[in-house]
Amino acid sequence: MAHASPSATTAPITIQAPYWQPRGPFGNYSRCISERTEFKRYYLVTDCYMYNGSWWFDYKDR
Repeated sequence: MAHASPSATTAPITIQAPYWQPRGPFGNYSRCISERTEFKRYYLVTDCYMYNGSWWFDYKDR
């Protein structure tokens, strides 16, 4: 599977997110949920939602 930026999947989450930022797109709901669970350890996260046929959630710094 091709990723636009390979480092995004392996690097620790260190993004500064002072305001809500979208994270996605995920091909299915369960993929979104698992990614959201990971982000939930470091950020405030919204529920997964569908947008343009893909799943997303928003996140920001606590």
